[in-house]
Amino acid sequence: MRSVAFFSSSIVFLGLSACGGAPSEGVGSTTVAEQALTSEPSTIYNGPVSAIAQDDKYIFLGAATDMDHTTGGIIRVDRANPSNQVTIADGSNPDVYPGSIALDDSYVYYSDTFAGTVKRVPKSGGSTTVIANQQTEPRSVFVDSKNLYFATSAEVKRVAKGGGTPTTIAWHQESANDVVADSKYVYWATYHTVARAPIAGGASVTIARTDGAIPAIAIDSSSVYFVDNPSYGLVGSIRSVPKIGGKVTTVATNQSIPMDLAVDGSYVYWANSALTDYYTNAGSVVRWTKGSSPVTIADKQWGPLLVTARGSSVVWVNVGETGSGTVVAVH
Repeated sequence: MRSVAFFSSSIVFLGLSACGGAPSEGVGSTTVAEQALTSEPSTIYNGPVSAIAQDDKYIFLGAATDMDHTTGGIIRVDRANPSNQVTIADGSNPDVYPGSIALDDSYVYYSDTFAGTVKRVPKSGGSTTVIANQQTEPRSVFVDSKNLYFATSAEVKRVAKGGGTPTTIAWHQESANDVVADSKYVYWATYHTVARAPIAGGASVTIARTDGAIPAIAIDSSSVYFVDNPSYGLVGSIRSVPKIGGKVTTVATNQSIPMDLAVDGSYVYWANSALTDYYTNAGSVVRWTKGSSPVTIADKQWGPLLVTARGSSVVWVNVGETGSGTVVAVH
C-alpha cells in the first residue's frame, strides 16, 4: 500500500544525478528498541526503489532497472538470506517503475504509474496480469480478501482482485494518495485531508484536515495515523484521528520531514527523511506505541522515504549518500 505520489518525482530526480556502480552506502547506527529488534541496520539492496512491502518470508521491491528510470520491475528479497534476490517481473513485460506494492497470500499487486495500469504477478514469478488499465496516474494500492483498492490523481477506486471494471469510490480528490481499508471502509489521504467512504458505496467523509501535506497514512483497529508536513519548514508531525472522525491527537512533533509510516501490531513506525535540497545523513526511523515516547531505532540515515514493518522485521528505503538508493533492514 505504500505510495510514492508525493515523492516519486524526488526519487527519480535524485537517482538521475547518481553514477552507476556506486559502492554500498553507510547505514548509520541504531538505538535498539524493545520487542526483539536486536540487529544493527544492514543494507540489503543497492539501487533506486520506489515501492516496498513484505510478508513473513520475503521483501518485495519496486525497483528501477536502468538509471534513466524508464523501466523497472519487482524484485523479491529473502528476509532470512537477503543476498537471495529474484526478479519476478521486469521491463520486458513491460513494467515501468512501480509506484506502490500490496500483497496477498499468492500475488504482488502494484501500480504502474507511468503506464496508467494496475497489475499483479505471482510471488513465485510468472506472467504479469493487468487488473485495471487506462487509469490516470495510479498510485497507492491496497488489497484485501476480495478487492484491490487504488488511488489515481483525483479518484479512489476498487476492482476485483482478478480484474474487471473498476468502481469509483470517490471523485474530485486533490492528489488522492495512500489508500488503506478495513472490513467496512476505505481510507485515503489527499493533499490536506484524510477521508473515508464505505466499501459498499456511499458518500465520502473527511475525518481530518491539516494545512500541511499528508504523504502517508496507516490504520489499526481504531485509529488512522497520518504524516502532517507543513507546506514550508523542516519539521513535521505524526498525528492520529479515530476512524469515525473526531479529535486529532498529536503522536510526535518536531520530526524531520517524515515521509512515510507503517503500523504493525501495537507499534507505529515512521521515516524521517531530513531531506531539504541536498543529501544529508540526518534521517532516522522511529517507533512508537501508545502510552510511551517515540524511540529511534535507526539514526544517521541518508534520506529514508519508505518504511514497512512486519513482526521483528523493519525495512526502509533510503535515498542514499549519492542519490543512488539503498534498502536497509533491522530485525
